[in-house]
Amino acid sequence: AAVVRRAGEPDRVTNALPVVLAPRLNAIAAAAGADDEVTVTVEVSPPVRRTQRVRLLVSTLEVPADPFAGESTDTLEFTSTGFPSGDQWVRLRVDEAESLLVDRSVTPPVFDTTQQVDIP
Repeated sequence: AAVVRRAGEPDRVTNALPVVLAPRLNAIAAAAGADDEVTVTVEVSPPVRRTQRVRLLVSTLEVPADPFAGESTDTLEFTSTGFPSGDQWVRLRVDEAESLLVDRSVTPPVFDTTQQVDIP
């Protein structure tokens, strides 16, 4: 919302509009674990709070974030046996706001290669 002030007139407040802040994946890595588990680690900004709903989307798979200590973190882990192997595009969903997979700063728009991970 904005407050409009004019000399000699009462302040007027505009209608409020929501602003959605998309999470940004700063780094992505995947590592194989025991029993065919794979852990994908992402560094994200802004930091994610424990009360937020966080999911990693890889191909058609949606994986919830592993629990983390503290009230907030900028490093998240996602562990699953269902990750598809090979180079995969990754999106992070935080409270229904998704990271941007397409770089629209160039013409024509292209997939942002920093949003891809090689899953073992």
